[in-house]
Amino acid sequence: MRRRNDKSRREPTIALINIVFLMLIFFLVVSTIAAPLDANLALVRTEGIEGTAPRMC
Repeated sequence: MRRRNDKSRREPTIALINIVFLMLIFFLVVSTIAAPLDANLALVRTEGIEGTAPRMC
């Protein structure tokens, strides 16, 4: 009987870790490059909105 090579079983995990690490770096760089929001920006208030579905015609 041949023993399985342990190295071949570890490769998918290492590849997944590499992809997640690259995505993390990408999002960190993109978030620092993005332009800041305008200081005069006013957010919408939703506390008084009714939660009903629109009427069907």
